[in-house]
Amino acid sequence: MKKIAAIMLALLIAGISTGAALAYLTAQESVENRLTAASTDIEITEQFDPPEELHPGTVIPKKVAVTSHSSTDCYVRVLVEFSSWKAQQFCEKLEILDGWEKTDDGYYYWKEKVHPGETTGQLFSQVKIRSNVDREDLEKFEILVYAEAVSCGSDSMQEAWKKMDNPA
Repeated sequence: MKKIAAIMLALLIAGISTGAALAYLTAQESVENRLTAASTDIEITEQFDPPEELHPGTVIPKKVAVTSHSSTDCYVRVLVEFSSWKAQQFCEKLEILDGWEKTDDGYYYWKEKVHPGETTGQLFSQVKIRSNVDREDLEKFEILVYAEAVSCGSDSMQEAWKKMDNPA
């Protein structure tokens, strides 16, 4: 009788152990991690009414800023180029307004994060033709404005642009 009880106890322990081991080995849990990429969508906003004719000393209103239609905060930078070297020579240096900083790479960086739906401050508000140029030297020209944005995340402005310019 003791022998049967011992066998029954051993079988019971083996059954419980097998059930526990099977439950441990077959237990499942899933976690779904959804990642959504932030989008950066910007628009150069500009007020510009070029004159019909250029004259020495002419001041041409040209207000340039960048508006964010992004889904997240972003940093903005702008590159400004004259359509010709000659045009750059007969214009005075652009007066860059507060909030912008030019760096060695030639870009002007807006120093603050731009929130969705917001606009940066104006980069510049006018273009001036030098008053000491000869009228014959003047020619029609364009000022080309190119803008880029990068999502902020938890990065500083320098870190975000470094990742953008040098992806790993």
